Amino acid sequence: RKHTLTESYFIYALAEYYRATGDQEALDKAIEIFELLEEHALDKEYNGYFEVYTRNWKRSRDLLLNENSPEDEKTMITHLHLVEAYAGLFRVWPTKRMEERLRNVLNLFNDKIVDKGTFHLIYFLDREWNPTTTIDSYGHDIEAAWLITEAANLLKDPELISSVRNLSVKIAEAAAEGLHEDGSMLTEKDYSTGHVVTVR
Repeated sequence: RKHTLTESYFIYALAEYYRATGDQEALDKAIEIFELLEEHALDKEYNGYFEVYTRNWKRSRDLLLNENSPEDEKTMITHLHLVEAYAGLFRVWPTKRMEERLRNVLNLFNDKIVDKGTFHLIYFLDREWNPTTTIDSYGHDIEAAWLITEAANLLKDPELISSVRNLSVKIAEAAAEGLHEDGSMLTEKDYSTGHVVTVR
């Protein structure tokens, strides 16, 4: 199978390897994988990226990220690591197209993935971006606050940087709900039941 999340790690790794070594083959491969995701994984009707495919890029319904059901068609985890990967690729391949695609995935956090009532990330969503979960994941919240800020700074757009910075502070404040008295961070909470996962 192919998993969009895993493909994003390859983009990120190859872009960083190129950045460290100047190996053009690594950059070319990162760009190739990026173009494959844009061709096959992008939801051209509702935006965002689907999760799982066969080797031949046919959509699959394997529940690999602990999704509850096949209706969980998009995840904040995949989009979070696409921000990381696309930012890494833009850093070494700052084309207009790469800028536009990085900006697009950043906007998805602002428009679709961050719950504007609580400022936690919405863990799982259906194809049309309706929430399909009641889980707040504190670690992913704080990770997102860092990664979307870093990505916005690369684009050098003062309005975007200001907007993302303000959003990131609110996400970080929401994540602080998971801080334990010893300074560690709890894993997650199901806000519909109040159940807290107390492992770190």
